[in-house]
Amino acid sequence: MAHKIITDWHLVGTLAERPAARSGGQVPRIFYQTDAGGDGKGDYLDDGVSGTWVQLANLSSGGVSDGNKGDLTVSGSGTTWTINNDAVTYAKLQNVSASSRFLGRLTSGAGDVEEGVIDTDTTLAANSDIRLASQKAVKAYVDAAVTGLLDFKGSTDASGNPNYPAASKGDAYIVSVAGKIGGASGKSVDVGDVYVASADNAGGTEASVGSSWFVLEHNLQGALLSANNLSDVANAGTSRTNLGVGTGDSPQFAALNIGHASDTTITRTGAGDIAVEGNALYRAGGTDVPVADGGTGASDAATARSNLGLVIGTHVQAFDAELQALAGLASAADKLPYFTGSGTAGLADFTSFARTLLDDANAAAARATLDAAQINSMSLTASEALAAGDLINLHTDSGVIKMRKANATAIGKKADGFVLAGVSGGASGTAYLRRGRLTGLSGMTPGADQYLSTTGGARTETAPVSTGNVVQWVGRALSATELDFDGSDRGIMLA
Repeated sequence: MAHKIITDWHLVGTLAERPAARSGGQVPRIFYQTDAGGDGKGDYLDDGVSGTWVQLANLSSGGVSDGNKGDLTVSGSGTTWTINNDAVTYAKLQNVSASSRFLGRLTSGAGDVEEGVIDTDTTLAANSDIRLASQKAVKAYVDAAVTGLLDFKGSTDASGNPNYPAASKGDAYIVSVAGKIGGASGKSVDVGDVYVASADNAGGTEASVGSSWFVLEHNLQGALLSANNLSDVANAGTSRTNLGVGTGDSPQFAALNIGHASDTTITRTGAGDIAVEGNALYRAGGTDVPVADGGTGASDAATARSNLGLVIGTHVQAFDAELQALAGLASAADKLPYFTGSGTAGLADFTSFARTLLDDANAAAARATLDAAQINSMSLTASEALAAGDLINLHTDSGVIKMRKANATAIGKKADGFVLAGVSGGASGTAYLRRGRLTGLSGMTPGADQYLSTTGGARTETAPVSTGNVVQWVGRALSATELDFDGSDRGIMLA
């Protein structure tokens, strides 16, 4: 007969029926012999790792090797067996006694795990410290508890005298336009009033459901005029006493609130003095008004000027006749003030051109502004496009003198002058001849001689050296950007 499997780890049978031992970290097993004779060595343990059955009789002497046996870990030379963490499944635990239970410690102090009840009673009547209410029970309890509380539903335009809406107890509406609610015979309501359902109702007229509603008025204007609200309003003296406003001819108040109790309270601070919200109001003959409050903090002029930072001769200029004369002039564009005598002044014309001359840093700049150096200029037609700063050569075209770019490649294209502004081909422009200041250049060495370049219109600090080139000195660099042009040199052609 084959061995009987009690559980996956509990086997029963004869020694001949014992299966092969496991290895590789499988679940450990115990085999119990049923044949009395057997091998005479009793029952066996398969540790699931070594692939060998071990006699249980040998366990006390360390018959099972140490190590992880799957759900168990053996240590102490086989003497200590420990269940591994997470090895015990829910299915191997004791069954709970009934549904809707949880495990925990309900009894005071440490001890065994105990069962607790998950309470589904929606009234939570048990009021217990050892029961746990379900989510559904808590929701139902809270829903029941908040029923009938004030619940704002929206606004109502009462100008058309609408009926009451269907509502649950606690539903509230605010009036946005005055009129009546509950139909033409309903309650009068004003903007800002709130009407609230005091009981569940299907909505309708004042006659049908008006008793299920009440109105909270946003103000009580005129209420004190009713004898029912203030029975002694007809007696002025008693009313003043009740209201704490003193006698009829001289009312007295500890404090007076105007418009708003928290920001406009007037109080008495002393004889003849009052304060608003604790801030003193200043009066004639009273305390000097501090600078921080818009005053001078002084009772005399000298101290006032000192407090205000206006000490004459220190912070401000004392009166002066010359300054007064200048202050009396009527300023205008392109005018310059000047003195016409002691303590008198006038205005002279001061044109934009005059200002451009006055801001020149030196004589050279002034001459450039006045164009004093460019006396030999004339208007000529350009045979080709010229750039600002180009050196030019004069030539005849059909009996007409024209200008073109000077070039050191031919004796017939020596530099006769220059242009300060670009000129399109065929257009007229101003040519500066013989001598003049050529500005707007770059890269020159101040003081260095300049020669006509083999590049049309250009100058160079290195004279040409090739056969057929023309060596023409055209002036000296006054700066990196300004050339003192001299067109008197006729040039020499290299052989």
